[in-house]
Amino acid sequence: MRSAQPRKARPVTGIAYLMRSVPLVSLLLFAGLLAACAGSSNRSPSSPLPSGTPIDLALADRMYAEGDTDSASVIYSNAVTSGSLAQKQEAALKLARIAYSGGDEHGAAGNARALLESSPPAETQRRAYLLLGYSELAQGHDAPAKAAFEKYVQSRGPALPYAQLKLADIASRNKDSLTAERLAAAALTAGLPPQSETDALFALARYQKSNGETDGAAATYKRLVEHGATSTDRGEALWQGAQLAAAGGDVSTYVTSLRSLVAVYPSHERALQALQDPGIGTPAERAYVQFRNRLNDEATASYQALIADGDPKVQGDAHYHLGILAERAGDPDGALNEYTAAITALNGSGDPLLGDAYWDSATVLEAAGRPDEAVEHYSAVFEAAPGSDHAAEGLFRAGLIRYRQAGPGDAAGLWSRYLSAATAVEDKARGHFWLARAEGAAGQAGLQAAELRAAETAAPLSYYGLRARARAAAATPAADPPTLPDANPDPARTEAWLAAAFGAEPTPTAASRLQSDGWRRAVELLGAGLAAEADEQFDQVIDSSPAPWDLYRMARAMKSAGRVRPAARAAQALAGRQSDPRRGR
Repeated sequence: MRSAQPRKARPVTGIAYLMRSVPLVSLLLFAGLLAACAGSSNRSPSSPLPSGTPIDLALADRMYAEGDTDSASVIYSNAVTSGSLAQKQEAALKLARIAYSGGDEHGAAGNARALLESSPPAETQRRAYLLLGYSELAQGHDAPAKAAFEKYVQSRGPALPYAQLKLADIASRNKDSLTAERLAAAALTAGLPPQSETDALFALARYQKSNGETDGAAATYKRLVEHGATSTDRGEALWQGAQLAAAGGDVSTYVTSLRSLVAVYPSHERALQALQDPGIGTPAERAYVQFRNRLNDEATASYQALIADGDPKVQGDAHYHLGILAERAGDPDGALNEYTAAITALNGSGDPLLGDAYWDSATVLEAAGRPDEAVEHYSAVFEAAPGSDHAAEGLFRAGLIRYRQAGPGDAAGLWSRYLSAATAVEDKARGHFWLARAEGAAGQAGLQAAELRAAETAAPLSYYGLRARARAAAATPAADPPTLPDANPDPARTEAWLAAAFGAEPTPTAASRLQSDGWRRAVELLGAGLAAEADEQFDQVIDSSPAPWDLYRMARAMKSAGRVRPAARAAQALAGRQSDPRRGR
């Protein structure tokens, strides 16, 4: 669960620093807007900007998207003082957004207020109110923030649930938990991104508790236990639900919740708190919680006590964790002794923990410069515990050691076994690539070429698929490429490739994710300068989209808006569809 934190101010330099002065920017804005409304000259004699700076807002937008905030700010500021009314209004909002993104909430609020004085178009007005609300709230100004958010709510803009949640927060601080609960419940009907929804549910539970609605709060915590965005959130929900049950005298729910917390989320700090109740957790569970929370001395004592247990599985688990604790203490010999004891206790069980013991002992042996023993233990992971997460990787690591020892034949044998054990196509590409290296070192050029082709075929867009393709073509990148890839590739070529891979773009596009409430909400948030909130919304829409053409349009839209991360996310998702075309149909 994310706690509410004030935004940290970031240093603002260059032209953007001018926006820290409200008298400079906001008063110039007022003067320019009033002059435009009165029909007088738009040029301000006090403008600090270079004379003759062109008012090209499209150019400024591109500069801003490419990270050249200073140059963009020059053009925006010139538009505020010398442009048409429409240019003044557009530029004023963008200057306010730049101020907010730079941590200057005071300057952002001043510019937003000045913009609102000019009666801007409905869309600009909505976004200015939303940005004003966030800017005032970041400064701890609840009253003006509330007024701004209420104006946005009245507009019924796409980002309505975000304004409702902020109003709920303000209402709660003003002891109006009934209004807070109503607003939070309304916002939660919108289908928010996972983390925003989780944070809103925690807030709703608090409001319900304040209103004496114990059953409602318990139901909300149960929903969080099942659907919280992260394991930290789900563990926190178990803890809060347990405290609520204890306050109401529901001992059964209290005990069940804390036992689940300890068993399912042992790394959670609340699990450690749960151990303060001596009735919570078995001895093995208590030892593991201490281990995961790095209480090394306490965990060592707890695991040493478990060695006396008559169950070989419990003994093996204790020795294994004592081995890790010895590594933490800088005692590799002690760690090897414990791992050996774990292997002895678990021998023949096929338990994945047996594989873990072999794997961890192999890493200690490799670090100690004992490669032959390391190969033996890495290989044993697959043989002793084929269900271990390290089974295939153990074979790969063993092969790598033999390859580095100039033993390509042994390496090839181990990597052939690795290929049989690997399941992911990316891992198969890696296996074929390294088999090609081994065959090449052994002078088998034909086998080397065949393995490179197999690597590229297995996963053409993976790291090893691309490396195999380059090596097969004998392509080595020049130190200084004579030409750089076109940063703005021809859309027609891209769309022709899309049509060939996935079919023509569907029409009409009414069902497109770009027409969804989530996408419109993200665009609205971005238009108001709330980049973090917008990116979370964009991620939700991208992750839920199965359509390649939608992903392409999203990637282009995000690139144009300067949102590199979500653009790359959409492009990566599209590349994944290309590697498995059935997912795009």
